[in-house]
Amino acid sequence: MTARTRPRGELTASAARYTARRLRTRPVDGSWQERAWLFYDETPEVRFAARWYSNAMGRALLFAGRRDEEGKVVPLPAEHRASQLVAEIAGGPDGQAQLLGGFGPHLTIAGEGWIIVRPKEDGRGNALGADWRVLSTQEGWTTRGRDAATGKVFGPVHGVLNHHTAGRDSLQSIAYRGQSAAVPAPLAHALLPKTGRLVLVADGRANHAGLAAKNSFDAIVAEKPIPKPSKASGTVDGNDALYGLEVENLGDGKDTYTRAQYDSWVRFNAAICRHHDWGAGSCAGHLETSVEGKVDPLGPVEGYGKRGRFQFTMTQLRADVAERLAHPASWSPEQASTPQEIRVEGPAYVNLGLEHGYELAPGLWDEIGFTEEWSDELGQHAADIEVFVTGPARFTGSLSLRLEGLPAGDVVQVRMSEWEGSTLKALHPIHEVIGTPGGAYGVVALVKRLGSGRSMRVRLLNQSAGQVEVASAVLTALVWKES
Repeated sequence: MTARTRPRGELTASAARYTARRLRTRPVDGSWQERAWLFYDETPEVRFAARWYSNAMGRALLFAGRRDEEGKVVPLPAEHRASQLVAEIAGGPDGQAQLLGGFGPHLTIAGEGWIIVRPKEDGRGNALGADWRVLSTQEGWTTRGRDAATGKVFGPVHGVLNHHTAGRDSLQSIAYRGQSAAVPAPLAHALLPKTGRLVLVADGRANHAGLAAKNSFDAIVAEKPIPKPSKASGTVDGNDALYGLEVENLGDGKDTYTRAQYDSWVRFNAAICRHHDWGAGSCAGHLETSVEGKVDPLGPVEGYGKRGRFQFTMTQLRADVAERLAHPASWSPEQASTPQEIRVEGPAYVNLGLEHGYELAPGLWDEIGFTEEWSDELGQHAADIEVFVTGPARFTGSLSLRLEGLPAGDVVQVRMSEWEGSTLKALHPIHEVIGTPGGAYGVVALVKRLGSGRSMRVRLLNQSAGQVEVASAVLTALVWKES
Protein backbone atom coordinates (compact mmCIF):
# COMPACT_ATOMS: atom_id res chain seq x y z
CA MET A 1 0.00 0.00 0.00
CA THR A 2 1.38 3.30 -1.04
CA ALA A 3 1.03 6.24 1.33
CA ARG A 4 -0.48 9.38 -0.03
CA THR A 5 1.78 12.39 0.15
CA ARG A 6 0.74 16.06 0.37
CA PRO A 7 1.76 18.09 -2.66
CA ARG A 8 4.65 20.47 -1.83
CA GLY A 9 3.47 24.02 -1.17
CA GLU A 10 -0.11 23.07 -0.40
CA LEU A 11 -1.61 24.92 2.60
CA THR A 12 -4.60 23.60 4.51
CA ALA A 13 -6.51 25.75 7.00
CA SER A 14 -9.82 25.67 8.78
CA ALA A 15 -11.88 28.61 10.02
CA ALA A 16 -15.05 29.25 11.97
CA ARG A 17 -17.30 32.28 12.10
CA TYR A 18 -16.35 34.52 15.07
CA THR A 19 -18.95 36.52 16.94
CA ALA A 20 -17.84 38.98 19.64
CA ARG A 21 -19.41 38.14 22.99
CA ARG A 22 -21.04 40.91 24.96
CA LEU A 23 -18.75 41.77 27.87
CA ARG A 24 -20.16 42.40 31.33
CA THR A 25 -18.88 45.63 32.80
CA ARG A 26 -18.63 46.65 36.43
CA PRO A 27 -17.41 49.76 38.22
CA VAL A 28 -13.69 49.97 38.92
CA ASP A 29 -12.83 49.58 42.58
CA GLY A 30 -10.98 52.78 43.36
CA SER A 31 -9.85 51.58 46.78
CA TRP A 32 -6.69 50.11 45.21
CA GLN A 33 -5.29 53.64 45.12
CA GLU A 34 -5.81 53.99 48.84
CA ARG A 35 -3.98 50.72 49.47
CA ALA A 36 -1.22 51.84 47.10
CA TRP A 37 -0.72 55.08 49.04
CA LEU A 38 -0.71 53.07 52.25
CA PHE A 39 2.07 50.91 50.79
CA TYR A 40 3.93 54.11 49.82
CA ASP A 41 3.65 55.50 53.37
CA GLU A 42 4.87 52.29 54.97
CA THR A 43 7.63 51.21 52.54
CA PRO A 44 10.82 53.32 52.38
CA GLU A 45 12.01 51.63 49.17
CA VAL A 46 8.83 52.66 47.36
CA ARG A 47 9.17 56.22 48.59
CA PHE A 48 12.77 56.27 47.37
CA ALA A 49 11.74 55.09 43.89
CA ALA A 50 8.91 57.63 43.69
CA ARG A 51 11.22 60.43 44.74
CA TRP A 52 13.80 59.32 42.16
CA TYR A 53 11.18 59.68 39.45
CA SER A 54 10.15 62.99 40.98
CA ASN A 55 13.71 64.33 40.76
CA ALA A 56 14.06 63.11 37.17
CA MET A 57 10.77 64.68 36.08
CA GLY A 58 11.66 67.92 37.83
CA ARG A 59 14.51 68.36 35.31
CA ALA A 60 12.14 68.24 32.34
CA LEU A 61 11.31 71.43 30.42
CA LEU A 62 7.92 72.59 29.15
CA PHE A 63 7.75 74.25 25.75
CA ALA A 64 5.19 74.92 23.01
CA GLY A 65 5.87 73.14 19.74
CA ARG A 66 4.44 71.83 16.50
CA ARG A 67 4.99 68.40 14.95
CA ASP A 68 6.44 68.64 11.44
CA GLU A 69 5.85 66.30 8.45
CA GLU A 70 8.60 63.96 9.63
CA GLY A 71 7.03 63.62 13.05
CA LYS A 72 9.57 65.73 14.90
CA VAL A 73 8.42 68.34 17.43
CA VAL A 74 9.76 71.76 16.53
CA PRO A 75 9.69 74.44 19.27
CA LEU A 76 7.69 77.55 18.46
CA PRO A 77 9.38 80.95 18.60
CA ALA A 78 9.52 82.59 22.04
CA GLU A 79 7.30 85.45 20.85
CA HIS A 80 4.55 83.04 19.77
CA ARG A 81 1.45 83.34 21.98
CA ALA A 82 1.48 79.60 22.74
CA SER A 83 5.09 79.87 23.93
CA GLN A 84 4.17 82.79 26.15
CA LEU A 85 1.28 80.87 27.70
CA VAL A 86 3.47 77.85 28.41
CA ALA A 87 6.13 80.09 29.96
CA GLU A 88 3.55 81.40 32.45
CA ILE A 89 2.53 77.95 33.73
CA ALA A 90 3.20 77.59 37.48
CA GLY A 91 4.86 81.00 37.54
CA GLY A 92 7.86 80.09 35.39
CA PRO A 93 10.73 77.56 35.27
CA ASP A 94 11.12 77.08 39.06
CA GLY A 95 7.41 76.51 39.59
CA GLN A 96 7.27 74.19 36.58
CA ALA A 97 10.14 72.12 37.96
CA GLN A 98 8.23 71.68 41.25
CA LEU A 99 4.99 70.93 39.38
CA LEU A 100 6.56 68.29 37.14
CA GLY A 101 8.43 66.80 40.10
CA GLY A 102 5.09 66.47 41.87
CA PHE A 103 3.99 63.96 39.26
CA GLY A 104 6.65 61.47 40.39
CA PRO A 105 4.85 59.93 43.40
CA HIS A 106 1.40 60.22 41.79
CA LEU A 107 2.31 58.45 38.56
CA THR A 108 4.35 55.83 40.43
CA ILE A 109 1.71 55.03 43.07
CA ALA A 110 -1.69 56.06 41.77
CA GLY A 111 -0.94 55.87 38.04
CA GLU A 112 -2.46 59.29 37.47
CA GLY A 113 -1.87 62.94 38.19
CA TRP A 114 -4.20 65.90 37.90
CA ILE A 115 -3.05 69.51 37.81
CA ILE A 116 -5.19 71.66 40.08
CA VAL A 117 -4.97 75.45 39.71
CA ARG A 118 -6.28 77.53 42.62
CA PRO A 119 -6.34 81.37 42.44
CA LYS A 120 -4.46 83.21 45.19
CA GLU A 121 -5.75 86.42 46.77
CA ASP A 122 -4.36 88.84 49.35
CA GLY A 123 -7.44 88.74 51.60
CA ARG A 124 -8.90 91.91 50.04
CA GLY A 125 -9.91 90.27 46.79
CA ASN A 126 -6.79 91.27 44.87
CA ALA A 127 -5.39 88.52 42.65
CA LEU A 128 -1.87 87.30 43.49
CA GLY A 129 -1.54 84.66 40.78
CA ALA A 130 -2.32 81.00 41.32
CA ASP A 131 -1.29 77.91 43.28
CA TRP A 132 -0.47 74.90 41.06
CA ARG A 133 -0.76 71.46 42.63
CA VAL A 134 -0.68 67.82 41.50
CA LEU A 135 -3.32 65.52 42.99
CA SER A 136 -4.61 62.02 42.37
CA THR A 137 -7.93 60.36 43.18
CA GLN A 138 -7.76 58.50 46.47
CA GLU A 139 -11.06 56.87 47.28
CA GLY A 140 -12.14 55.33 50.55
CA TRP A 141 -11.98 58.07 53.18
CA THR A 142 -15.14 59.80 51.90
CA THR A 143 -17.29 56.83 52.88
CA ARG A 144 -15.49 55.74 56.05
CA GLY A 145 -17.02 56.46 59.46
CA ARG A 146 -18.89 55.00 62.42
CA ASP A 147 -22.23 56.70 61.81
CA ALA A 148 -24.12 53.64 60.59
CA ALA A 149 -22.51 51.27 63.11
CA THR A 150 -23.33 53.47 66.09
CA GLY A 151 -26.56 55.05 64.90
CA LYS A 152 -25.03 58.44 65.72
CA VAL A 153 -24.56 61.07 63.06
CA PHE A 154 -21.26 62.96 63.02
CA GLY A 155 -21.85 66.66 63.59
CA PRO A 156 -22.57 69.44 63.94
CA VAL A 157 -18.83 69.92 64.49
CA HIS A 158 -17.40 72.52 66.87
CA GLY A 159 -13.63 72.12 66.85
CA VAL A 160 -10.45 70.23 65.97
CA LEU A 161 -8.95 67.83 68.53
CA ASN A 162 -5.22 67.15 68.09
CA HIS A 163 -3.50 63.91 69.15
CA HIS A 164 -0.16 62.13 68.83
CA THR A 165 -0.15 58.51 67.68
CA ALA A 166 2.25 57.17 70.35
CA GLY A 167 3.69 54.87 67.68
CA ARG A 168 5.01 54.45 64.16
CA ASP A 169 3.35 53.39 60.88
CA SER A 170 -0.08 54.02 62.37
CA LEU A 171 -2.21 54.26 59.24
CA GLN A 172 -3.26 50.60 59.29
CA SER A 173 -4.57 50.79 62.86
CA ILE A 174 -6.12 54.24 62.48
CA ALA A 175 -7.87 53.53 59.19
CA TYR A 176 -8.45 49.76 59.29
CA ARG A 177 -7.60 47.71 62.38
CA GLY A 178 -8.64 50.07 65.16
CA GLN A 179 -7.40 49.96 68.73
CA SER A 180 -9.41 46.92 69.83
CA ALA A 181 -12.74 45.20 69.28
CA ALA A 182 -14.28 47.76 71.63
CA VAL A 183 -12.62 50.70 69.82
CA PRO A 184 -12.76 49.93 66.08
CA ALA A 185 -11.43 52.07 63.24
CA PRO A 186 -11.46 54.75 62.06
CA LEU A 187 -9.58 56.34 64.95
CA ALA A 188 -9.27 59.82 63.41
CA HIS A 189 -10.32 61.89 60.43
CA ALA A 190 -6.75 62.48 59.29
CA LEU A 191 -3.24 61.19 59.93
CA LEU A 192 -0.13 63.35 59.64
CA PRO A 193 3.05 61.26 59.16
CA LYS A 194 6.61 62.53 59.59
CA THR A 195 6.73 63.33 55.86
CA GLY A 196 4.22 66.13 56.35
CA ARG A 197 1.96 64.58 53.70
CA LEU A 198 -1.44 64.50 55.40
CA VAL A 199 -3.61 61.41 54.80
CA LEU A 200 -7.39 61.75 54.98
CA VAL A 201 -8.84 58.77 56.84
CA ALA A 202 -12.54 59.31 57.46
CA ASP A 203 -15.44 61.58 56.58
CA GLY A 204 -17.84 60.33 59.24
CA ARG A 205 -17.76 59.65 62.95
CA ALA A 206 -14.35 58.47 64.27
CA ASN A 207 -13.26 56.99 67.61
CA HIS A 208 -10.67 59.54 68.71
CA ALA A 209 -11.97 61.90 71.40
CA GLY A 210 -13.88 59.70 73.83
CA LEU A 211 -15.59 61.57 76.65
CA ALA A 212 -14.69 65.26 76.79
CA ALA A 213 -15.14 67.32 79.94
CA LYS A 214 -18.09 69.65 79.43
CA ASN A 215 -16.28 72.67 80.87
CA SER A 216 -13.47 72.20 78.32
CA PHE A 217 -15.86 71.47 75.44
CA ASP A 218 -17.95 74.56 76.19
CA ALA A 219 -14.78 76.68 76.15
CA ILE A 220 -13.84 75.30 72.71
CA VAL A 221 -17.30 76.10 71.35
CA ALA A 222 -17.12 79.62 72.81
CA GLU A 223 -13.45 80.00 71.75
CA LYS A 224 -12.43 80.96 75.26
CA PRO A 225 -9.36 79.87 77.28
CA ILE A 226 -9.71 76.14 77.95
CA PRO A 227 -9.83 75.30 81.68
CA LYS A 228 -8.46 72.13 83.23
CA PRO A 229 -10.90 69.35 82.27
CA SER A 230 -13.28 68.54 85.11
CA LYS A 231 -15.35 65.35 85.06
CA ALA A 232 -17.55 66.96 87.69
CA SER A 233 -18.74 69.47 85.08
CA GLY A 234 -20.27 66.63 83.09
CA THR A 235 -19.09 64.97 79.89
CA VAL A 236 -19.77 65.24 76.16
CA ASP A 237 -19.13 62.55 73.54
CA GLY A 238 -16.34 64.27 71.65
CA ASN A 239 -16.60 61.80 68.77
CA ASP A 240 -19.91 63.43 67.86
CA ALA A 241 -18.63 66.97 67.51
CA LEU A 242 -14.85 67.19 67.06
CA TYR A 243 -12.60 66.54 64.08
CA GLY A 244 -9.69 64.29 65.06
CA LEU A 245 -6.13 64.65 63.78
CA GLU A 246 -3.51 62.04 64.70
CA VAL A 247 0.09 63.27 64.33
CA GLU A 248 2.80 60.61 64.09
CA ASN A 249 5.03 60.72 67.17
CA LEU A 250 6.15 58.21 69.80
CA GLY A 251 4.78 60.46 72.54
CA ASP A 252 7.80 59.90 74.78
CA GLY A 253 8.66 63.60 75.01
CA LYS A 254 11.86 62.99 72.99
CA ASP A 255 10.63 62.05 69.51
CA THR A 256 10.73 65.17 67.33
CA TYR A 257 7.97 66.45 65.06
CA THR A 258 9.56 67.31 61.72
CA ARG A 259 9.49 70.80 60.25
CA ALA A 260 7.31 69.63 57.34
CA GLN A 261 4.99 67.83 59.77
CA TYR A 262 4.42 70.88 61.98
CA ASP A 263 3.87 73.14 58.96
CA SER A 264 1.11 70.80 57.70
CA TRP A 265 -0.24 70.57 61.25
CA VAL A 266 -0.76 74.33 61.39
CA ARG A 267 -2.16 74.41 57.86
CA PHE A 268 -4.69 71.63 58.54
CA ASN A 269 -6.05 73.27 61.70
CA ALA A 270 -6.19 76.64 59.98
CA ALA A 271 -7.93 75.22 56.91
CA ILE A 272 -10.66 73.63 59.03
CA CYS A 273 -11.10 76.88 60.98
CA ARG A 274 -11.19 78.95 57.79
CA HIS A 275 -13.81 76.62 56.28
CA HIS A 276 -16.10 76.94 59.30
CA ASP A 277 -15.29 80.61 59.96
CA TRP A 278 -13.80 79.68 63.34
CA GLY A 279 -10.91 81.25 65.19
CA ALA A 280 -7.84 79.46 66.54
CA GLY A 281 -9.67 78.99 69.85
CA SER A 282 -11.56 76.11 68.21
CA CYS A 283 -8.32 74.06 68.15
CA ALA A 284 -7.59 71.90 71.20
CA GLY A 285 -5.35 69.08 72.38
CA HIS A 286 -6.59 65.78 73.80
CA LEU A 287 -4.97 66.63 77.13
CA GLU A 288 -7.24 69.68 77.32
CA THR A 289 -10.50 67.70 77.07
CA SER A 290 -9.79 64.20 78.40
CA VAL A 291 -11.28 63.08 81.70
CA GLU A 292 -8.97 60.04 81.58
CA GLY A 293 -5.69 61.91 82.01
CA LYS A 294 -4.49 61.88 78.38
CA VAL A 295 -1.25 63.84 77.83
CA ASP A 296 -1.17 64.20 74.04
CA PRO A 297 0.09 65.89 72.02
CA LEU A 298 3.60 66.55 73.37
CA GLY A 299 7.22 66.54 72.20
CA PRO A 300 9.85 68.79 70.61
CA VAL A 301 9.40 70.38 67.16
CA GLU A 302 12.26 70.64 64.66
CA GLY A 303 11.23 74.14 63.64
CA TYR A 304 8.63 76.28 61.88
CA GLY A 305 9.14 79.13 59.44
CA LYS A 306 12.13 81.14 60.68
CA ARG A 307 11.81 79.62 64.16
CA GLY A 308 14.28 77.00 65.33
CA ARG A 309 13.69 74.02 67.59
CA PHE A 310 11.00 74.48 70.27
CA GLN A 311 8.75 72.45 72.57
CA PHE A 312 5.22 71.75 71.36
CA THR A 313 2.36 73.33 73.30
CA MET A 314 -1.24 73.89 72.29
CA THR A 315 -0.79 77.56 73.18
CA GLN A 316 1.93 77.86 70.53
CA LEU A 317 -0.06 75.86 67.97
CA ARG A 318 -3.08 78.12 68.46
CA ALA A 319 -0.85 81.18 68.08
CA ASP A 320 0.57 79.81 64.81
CA VAL A 321 -2.93 78.94 63.56
CA ALA A 322 -4.13 82.45 64.45
CA GLU A 323 -1.19 83.95 62.56
CA ARG A 324 -2.03 81.88 59.48
CA LEU A 325 -5.72 82.83 59.68
CA ALA A 326 -4.69 86.50 59.69
CA HIS A 327 -3.18 86.00 56.20
CA PRO A 328 -4.46 84.55 52.92
CA ALA A 329 -4.33 80.76 52.65
CA SER A 330 -1.37 81.08 50.27
CA TRP A 331 0.76 82.77 52.96
CA SER A 332 3.90 81.02 54.19
CA PRO A 333 5.53 81.44 57.63
CA GLU A 334 8.84 82.10 55.84
CA GLN A 335 7.29 85.42 54.78
CA ALA A 336 6.99 86.58 58.39
CA SER A 337 9.24 89.47 59.31
CA THR A 338 12.38 88.56 61.21
CA PRO A 339 12.01 89.53 64.88
CA GLN A 340 14.21 92.42 65.88
CA GLU A 341 17.40 91.19 67.47
CA ILE A 342 17.47 91.72 71.24
CA ARG A 343 20.74 92.92 72.66
CA VAL A 344 21.42 91.91 76.24
CA GLU A 345 23.90 93.70 78.49
CA GLY A 346 25.01 92.60 81.91
CA PRO A 347 24.72 91.12 84.34
CA ALA A 348 24.44 93.95 86.83
CA TYR A 349 24.42 93.22 90.55
CA VAL A 350 21.56 94.33 92.81
CA ASN A 351 21.64 93.82 96.59
CA LEU A 352 18.95 95.46 98.71
CA GLY A 353 17.63 95.10 102.27
CA LEU A 354 16.00 96.78 105.25
CA GLU A 355 17.66 99.38 107.42
CA HIS A 356 15.16 98.54 110.17
CA GLY A 357 12.43 95.95 110.53
CA TYR A 358 8.77 96.98 110.21
CA GLU A 359 5.32 95.78 111.25
CA LEU A 360 3.15 93.93 108.74
CA ALA A 361 -0.58 94.25 109.48
CA PRO A 362 -2.82 91.21 108.83
CA GLY A 363 -5.12 90.78 105.83
CA LEU A 364 -3.62 93.22 103.31
CA TRP A 365 -1.06 92.86 100.54
CA ASP A 366 1.83 95.27 101.11
CA GLU A 367 4.91 95.95 98.92
CA ILE A 368 8.32 95.73 100.60
CA GLY A 369 10.15 99.06 100.74
CA PHE A 370 13.88 98.26 100.53
CA THR A 371 15.42 100.97 102.70
CA GLU A 372 18.98 99.61 102.55
CA GLU A 373 20.94 99.66 99.29
CA TRP A 374 24.24 97.78 99.33
CA SER A 375 24.53 97.58 95.55
CA ASP A 376 22.46 98.94 92.68
CA GLU A 377 24.69 98.98 89.62
CA LEU A 378 21.81 99.97 87.34
CA GLY A 379 20.64 102.82 89.55
CA GLN A 380 16.99 101.80 89.24
CA HIS A 381 16.16 101.44 92.92
CA ALA A 382 16.87 105.05 93.94
CA ALA A 383 13.74 106.46 92.26
CA ASP A 384 11.37 104.12 94.14
CA ILE A 385 12.37 102.07 97.19
CA GLU A 386 9.83 99.35 96.32
CA VAL A 387 11.25 98.72 92.81
CA PHE A 388 14.24 96.41 92.36
CA VAL A 389 14.32 96.17 88.53
CA THR A 390 12.75 97.92 85.53
CA GLY A 391 12.26 96.58 82.02
CA PRO A 392 13.15 95.65 79.45
CA ALA A 393 15.29 93.21 81.40
CA ARG A 394 15.68 89.65 82.58
CA PHE A 395 16.77 88.71 86.05
CA THR A 396 17.46 85.88 88.47
CA GLY A 397 17.95 86.06 92.20
CA SER A 398 16.37 85.42 95.59
CA LEU A 399 14.69 87.11 98.53
CA SER A 400 15.63 85.88 102.02
CA LEU A 401 13.04 86.67 104.71
CA ARG A 402 13.08 86.49 108.50
CA LEU A 403 9.79 87.11 110.29
CA GLU A 404 9.20 87.68 114.03
CA GLY A 405 5.93 87.01 115.82
CA LEU A 406 4.41 84.65 113.25
CA PRO A 407 2.57 81.91 115.21
CA ALA A 408 3.55 78.31 114.46
CA GLY A 409 1.49 77.03 111.52
CA ASP A 410 0.43 80.50 110.37
CA VAL A 411 1.45 81.79 106.94
CA VAL A 412 2.82 84.91 105.29
CA GLN A 413 2.46 84.78 101.50
CA VAL A 414 5.04 86.27 99.12
CA ARG A 415 4.71 87.13 95.43
CA MET A 416 6.21 89.41 92.80
CA SER A 417 3.99 92.20 91.45
CA GLU A 418 4.45 93.78 88.02
CA TRP A 419 3.65 97.47 87.54
CA GLU A 420 3.44 100.00 84.75
CA GLY A 421 3.91 103.37 86.39
CA SER A 422 1.45 103.41 89.29
CA THR A 423 -0.83 100.73 87.76
CA LEU A 424 -0.65 97.10 88.86
CA LYS A 425 -0.44 94.97 85.69
CA ALA A 426 0.29 91.40 86.79
CA LEU A 427 0.65 89.22 89.86
CA HIS A 428 3.06 86.30 89.80
CA PRO A 429 2.88 82.93 91.63
CA ILE A 430 2.56 82.84 95.42
CA HIS A 431 5.17 81.42 97.79
CA GLU A 432 4.58 80.83 101.50
CA VAL A 433 6.61 81.31 104.68
CA ILE A 434 5.23 79.16 107.49
CA GLY A 435 5.72 79.93 111.18
CA THR A 436 7.50 77.32 113.35
CA PRO A 437 8.36 77.17 117.08
CA GLY A 438 11.93 78.08 116.11
CA GLY A 439 10.95 81.12 114.01
CA ALA A 440 9.85 81.89 110.46
CA TYR A 441 12.40 81.90 107.64
CA GLY A 442 12.02 81.63 103.87
CA VAL A 443 13.98 82.00 100.65
CA VAL A 444 11.94 82.93 97.57
CA ALA A 445 13.30 82.56 94.02
CA LEU A 446 13.05 85.66 91.80
CA VAL A 447 13.30 84.76 88.10
CA LYS A 448 11.48 86.57 85.30
CA ARG A 449 11.69 88.53 82.08
CA LEU A 450 10.25 92.04 82.27
CA GLY A 451 8.87 94.03 79.36
CA SER A 452 9.61 97.62 78.45
CA GLY A 453 7.95 100.19 80.71
CA ARG A 454 7.35 97.67 83.48
CA SER A 455 8.83 97.50 86.99
CA MET A 456 8.96 94.66 89.51
CA ARG A 457 8.27 94.71 93.24
CA VAL A 458 7.72 92.12 95.99
CA ARG A 459 4.59 92.10 98.18
CA LEU A 460 3.64 90.25 101.37
CA LEU A 461 0.32 89.13 102.86
CA ASN A 462 0.09 88.39 106.59
CA GLN A 463 -2.57 85.68 107.05
CA SER A 464 -2.25 85.43 110.82
CA ALA A 465 -4.63 87.17 113.24
CA GLY A 466 -2.12 89.74 114.55
CA GLN A 467 0.78 91.87 113.39
CA VAL A 468 4.07 90.28 112.31
CA GLU A 469 7.46 91.93 112.18
CA VAL A 470 9.42 91.73 108.92
CA ALA A 471 12.76 91.63 110.71
CA SER A 472 14.92 91.07 107.63
CA ALA A 473 14.41 91.07 103.85
CA VAL A 474 17.57 90.63 101.76
CA LEU A 475 17.19 90.74 97.98
CA THR A 476 20.07 89.58 95.78
CA ALA A 477 19.76 89.57 91.98
CA LEU A 478 21.66 89.56 88.71
CA VAL A 479 20.01 91.72 86.05
CA TRP A 480 20.56 91.69 82.28
CA LYS A 481 19.22 94.77 80.50
CA GLU A 482 17.72 94.36 77.01
CA SER A 483 17.77 96.84 74.17
